[in-house]
Amino acid sequence: MGTTIYQKLEKHSRIVIIQDSIFNSVFHSQVITPLQLYAEKNPKHHIVIISFEKQSIPYEKQVEYIPKSFTFIQLTKKPFMGLWSLSYSISALKKTLSSFARYTIMARGPIAGYVAVRAQTQNCQQITIQARGLLAEEYGYTNNNNQNLLFKLWHKARQKLYYILERKTYSLATENVTFEAVSPALKKYLIDTYNTFPHNITIAHNDIPPSFSHEKKALWHKKIRQKLNINKDTYVYCYNGSAKSWQCPHDILEFFAEKLRKNPKVVLLILSQDTEIFLTLLQQYHISDRYYRVVHVSHDQIFWYLAAADAGLLFREPHIINWISRPTKVLEYRAMQLKIIHNDTVAYLVDEPRHTFSLQQESCDHC
Repeated sequence: MGTTIYQKLEKHSRIVIIQDSIFNSVFHSQVITPLQLYAEKNPKHHIVIISFEKQSIPYEKQVEYIPKSFTFIQLTKKPFMGLWSLSYSISALKKTLSSFARYTIMARGPIAGYVAVRAQTQNCQQITIQARGLLAEEYGYTNNNNQNLLFKLWHKARQKLYYILERKTYSLATENVTFEAVSPALKKYLIDTYNTFPHNITIAHNDIPPSFSHEKKALWHKKIRQKLNINKDTYVYCYNGSAKSWQCPHDILEFFAEKLRKNPKVVLLILSQDTEIFLTLLQQYHISDRYYRVVHVSHDQIFWYLAAADAGLLFREPHIINWISRPTKVLEYRAMQLKIIHNDTVAYLVDEPRHTFSLQQESCDHC
């Protein structure tokens, strides 16, 4: 007889609370994979994902994203208009948490963290709030190009509300609340800006994928190169990501075009869901289809394709949100022991130069 939901509720529960949807591109790598590893180490614990979603997710979609052994609970996500607007979320979460006997919480981001702290019941043993970026800065960056004065004022006011939320969340000083930053640069920012207690904040490490064995990488390397018709003596530069402007797709193509002018035995492998955009850009840069492969692959095959590469490219615009980040792509490149070429805009790469090279260091063709 299988475990009933009532038996599960009596177990110790590991609850993850998210606000950015299970459809977020990093959900599998940054939420599901770490939880699966946690479940292997703690087989008697019950894994629960509580997601605030704008729209109800049909069951058939849920089973695509959530392992069968996990419990998935979706709550309605309301627009953020300040701390008062989180009252509904706090109430709904508190009602949900009241069903669990003993539990710990991992809350992803300041909104989830604030709601979790306000909604916790007496059965909560620990809350960890994971800082993955800077919500207020990200909002301001996304909305800074609007030319309409009224919209500018609106976005400025809303950005200030996000600052208030972050200050309230990251300055919490209760006994059972700790913080986890995804990078040392973000930890420093939170301490300097929001007066987070240094002893109360650690660096995330459970969501970093382990390195793959040389044998497994060699097998995937050969298989994918054959599939993509790439010679074994060709040097492969890989870009894994989208075509959003802050990810500098034009810089990626300019970099590769320069390498191609110096050495014809190179190929650019682009792993992206924005295939049509990249194909258009490649034509604009007059790069022949002999020298590139553009592929959209599922998350469970990403490492296979990365194994076919020699170097991973990661360029970002100079901005605080990029400086304090820990891009998922960097973790994936490192898991495959790829050389990482970057443009000095991410502290995680600048301060930890293992197998990383800035553009200034890239003075040879494929060293």
